[in-house]
Amino acid sequence: MTPRTTPGGRGAGRRTGVAAPRLQAPDLGPEDPRVVADELDRAPRDAFDRIARIDASGGAHLPDLAHAELAEVRISDAYAAAWEGPHVRLEHCELVRLRIGAAELPDASWQSVRVDGGRWGYLNLRGAVLEDCLLEDADIEDLDLGAARVTRVAVRGGRIGTLHLHEARCADLDLRGARIERIDGWEGARGVIVDPALVTRWAEDLARHVGLRIED
Repeated sequence: MTPRTTPGGRGAGRRTGVAAPRLQAPDLGPEDPRVVADELDRAPRDAFDRIARIDASGGAHLPDLAHAELAEVRISDAYAAAWEGPHVRLEHCELVRLRIGAAELPDASWQSVRVDGGRWGYLNLRGAVLEDCLLEDADIEDLDLGAARVTRVAVRGGRIGTLHLHEARCADLDLRGARIERIDGWEGARGVIVDPALVTRWAEDLARHVGLRIED
């Protein structure tokens, strides 16, 4: 199959001057292996020792993927109380309708990754490098991007309870159209693109951050 490059989701980059994620969907065909997501760590490796060209679906556990490399992989409809994967590398991957209690993925590398739907209690991407990624219609209670490097990442629809940005470095992190209830770490919000609805939602916290006193 020919790799399919897709625009950055619904409305991404719709205004001049905003760089949309450059997404490439996993190049999967009927001949590629299909496994239960529980067994992803035992899937065949390619010549570069990567878990590659795998369609993983279902299951009630996700294996420890610390330091693993995944390329052209789709993981869908899996459930897990916890997922461990520090330093995991994902390239041209999709995470579809996952339900994860706590995902510990610090210092990860995500390049052209799409999160489609699903529910996450805590998604720890502290110190990670995210480039050309889309989070679409996902419900994430806590998304930790502290000290992460974020380039051309869009959040579309869905909900984020708290977005942690302490010491993050963001270029074209596009939050328009998402419901984000709270920002923690305003100093890391430079380079973030928002819409008027988000500014209104955050008005009180923003005022406190810049030292304004709010009086009736």
